[in-house]
Amino acid sequence: MKKYTSTILTLAVVLLFVWYAWLNPELFEPLTQVGLGFLFLIIFFRVITIWSNGLFTKWTVEAFTNKLSMREGFMVAVLTAVGNFFGPLLGGMGVRAVYLKKYHQLPYSKFTATLIGYYQMMFIFNSLMAIIGLLLLARTGQSTALLLFFAAWMFGFASFAFIRLPARRRFKAIEQTRIGKVLVKIIYDIEDGWQLLLQNRRLLIRMAGLAIINLIALYFVSLLEFMALGLHINFAALALYTALVQASLLLSITPGAVGLREAMLVILAGTIGLSTQEIVQVAVLDRGIYFVMLAILMLATRHSKMREKFAKSQPKTA
Repeated sequence: MKKYTSTILTLAVVLLFVWYAWLNPELFEPLTQVGLGFLFLIIFFRVITIWSNGLFTKWTVEAFTNKLSMREGFMVAVLTAVGNFFGPLLGGMGVRAVYLKKYHQLPYSKFTATLIGYYQMMFIFNSLMAIIGLLLLARTGQSTALLLFFAAWMFGFASFAFIRLPARRRFKAIEQTRIGKVLVKIIYDIEDGWQLLLQNRRLLIRMAGLAIINLIALYFVSLLEFMALGLHINFAALALYTALVQASLLLSITPGAVGLREAMLVILAGTIGLSTQEIVQVAVLDRGIYFVMLAILMLATRHSKMREKFAKSQPKTA
């Protein structure tokens, strides 16, 4: 049953969306009036986020093994994005790790630690953006809880840069349970990610800059999507909205966290200052453009030898 949980959830979300669209056809009328200029600008900033992931791949490989061209790094990022969009639990990341191990001899441990360190910096900056947005927005019943969550998130991740955990063997008793084993592994993986980057200051600075660029690009993607639909949103609300969209990465039980991300945004709509209708409209536009963009990028690279190598690197299924 666990094997098909993601598929079942995805189908349920799609059916629910179709039912909602059937009952509210007027909701999608603004989507037909989006100008081409906005579409191209949104795609441009989306490509920047994929380019930044390609640069992350290039720098990670070159920090530990050999040279990697920007073209190959971008291609890996495109195919990783496709895997993450259509597969649950950041499936594209696993395939990327296998590819880099097979063709560039990058150990899984190095890739995983660097990726975790990179995500920690992204979430630190993301939490800071959310806190700024929450402090500038009107207070609601959810504001305090969200402030505490993002503050704990930011300082918790940042603290791993200054502290060292005790030897893992001291938690042997806790690891006897399934949940305890997972929690201990996550905590020590987070520490490993920070320590790896701290030992390579050049890589640390590069990853920090890349995390900021990626977050800025995502902010402008969200801004352009609201503008394309003729919806007004201020800086603070957009900062919180962008931060919540980023945080939804942790909800990737379904492909691209479809449905789960939207549910979270709807629950917090009052704090953001948006209506359910506006959130659904922006979500449909965002996913639609991203889908078309990935399809175009995949078609543009279908004859690439590197893509054939990438396909061969995927684990075989029964």
